[in-house]
Amino acid sequence: MELKINPEYEQLLPKLPKEEYEALKLSIQKEGLHFPIIVNKNGVILDGHHRYKICQELELAIRFEIKEFANSLLEKKFVIESNLLRRQLTTFQRIKMAKPLIEIERELAKERQGKRTDLTESNINQNSDGGQVLDIVSSRIGTSRETLNEALWLMDNAPKEDLEKLDSGERAISNLYRETKRFKTIADLREKAKTIETPEGLFDVIVVDPPWAYGSQYDPEGRRCASPYPEMTVDKIKAIKLPMNQNCIVWLWTTNAFMHDAFHILETWGLEPKTILTWVKDRMGLGDWLRGKTEHCIMAIKGKPIINLTNQSTALFGEAREHSRKPEEFYKLVDLLCFGSKLDYFAREKRVSWSIFGTNEMSSS
Repeated sequence: MELKINPEYEQLLPKLPKEEYEALKLSIQKEGLHFPIIVNKNGVILDGHHRYKICQELELAIRFEIKEFANSLLEKKFVIESNLLRRQLTTFQRIKMAKPLIEIERELAKERQGKRTDLTESNINQNSDGGQVLDIVSSRIGTSRETLNEALWLMDNAPKEDLEKLDSGERAISNLYRETKRFKTIADLREKAKTIETPEGLFDVIVVDPPWAYGSQYDPEGRRCASPYPEMTVDKIKAIKLPMNQNCIVWLWTTNAFMHDAFHILETWGLEPKTILTWVKDRMGLGDWLRGKTEHCIMAIKGKPIINLTNQSTALFGEAREHSRKPEEFYKLVDLLCFGSKLDYFAREKRVSWSIFGTNEMSSS
């Protein structure tokens, strides 16, 4: 029988590194072919592509074994799985090689379900494309379903140089997934921010939580952490035109690092600072000199707004939640203290009786 190579099957398999190929060739030259080449009834090679080429180069007799399958899906599945077991691959290489198994398993699931008489057409479509297929494939390659999902996402979204590091095992799938997902979110938010429109009308109360620029830009060769939102420089924050009524209260959130800049921003906006509210969090964060457990909100005014002062103090106690998301206690305080129409500028979430500028997705981190 004349043996043949199916280009599709050959492309499913990662090429052997030159050193491994030469080592295999030397072994076959000294000891002969230990395992037969597996072919289908038409002589198409299913397992043993490298061994077949080496035997041709060495002009050795080729032993082969014919294996038959009920359909082409099962044959293709065998090609992939037999090589997955035989090769020494990194986790990412195994997942890349096993990726076609996902569609194969889906088609096989549809065939199995199609033979059942207790399923409707909608049941077949729903069940054949569920998590069970991913569970089957992940178990075949010895990894978790979560890792499989993360690697599949990275194949479509990660830079080529990072995928090469996954291939070599230099980088871990889970770590790269978190980083790439984070920076893709930042890029999407920056693009979305270009289309956000300022709310119409003027407001009596405005809360501003600027995306302060800490200079934490993504650096693939060094610093790989950054704020989970598009940052703005102090000059860009100064350029914001707040939709303030003639009498207005503005609450400007800041941190220790930008306290000095915050007062200059308020001056540029034409506001008069009145007091500072300090949020004392239930846990510590990071810090260069002291670990941060507080954030500050400067209360400033335009004109002569009226407030309902009872027993509100300059200290606010509340739990720290997602990155940059402010405590509910703050908004309750503002609702009790301030009258009129309210705007949450750079909002992290929607709020009853408040207008918002920003996007809910900015709270994800």
